[in-house]
Amino acid sequence: MHPLRNSAVALLRDPSLLLVALGFTLVQYFTGLRAGILDIQSPWWILTMAVILLGSPVVHSWLIVRSQPLVQQQRATPRAALSQVVACFVRLLVSEILVNVLVVAGLVAFLAPGVYIGIRVIYYKQAIVLDQLPMSAAILRSVELTSGWRAAILIFVRLVPIWAISFGVVAVTTFFDLGFSGDVLTIVGSAVSLAWVNVF
Repeated sequence: MHPLRNSAVALLRDPSLLLVALGFTLVQYFTGLRAGILDIQSPWWILTMAVILLGSPVVHSWLIVRSQPLVQQQRATPRAALSQVVACFVRLLVSEILVNVLVVAGLVAFLAPGVYIGIRVIYYKQAIVLDQLPMSAAILRSVELTSGWRAAILIFVRLVPIWAISFGVVAVTTFFDLGFSGDVLTIVGSAVSLAWVNVF
């Protein structure tokens, strides 16, 4: 089965993947209403950052653990997935901060280095969660898995639907005042992107 089709089928087989992504996106949305990432002066900023920093590794890794068996035609229980996530939480948290700093630095320097770094390290969470590797070994494993033009192009093609959803939602909600409908569209688009990026 084609990798893009695998990802889509996994999301359809287990609606809990989309529900968890939607739940986390809603939590981010509502905490962001009080204080955004840049609202450092607000007392609510701590809650916003806690949701992002502590919730993101848990949700991403839970989606990885739950979806991996689906892609391989097996079923994983939610309890087993959660225990696997808890076992590697600290490594996930530290590596997520490090990788995001590298990607943002690459994007600030010029768009292409950020995209390149993002593609090369895309599998670090899978290496930590599924292979139980330490942070540096997980990042190196991701770089190994994405070496060569063929791998980079395949990953780029698999990311295009995510980017299309994200940029499409941003474009529509930026150019049209959709009010509450725009908020719903943003939340659903973000949830689908979050679930999709963790399935492959």
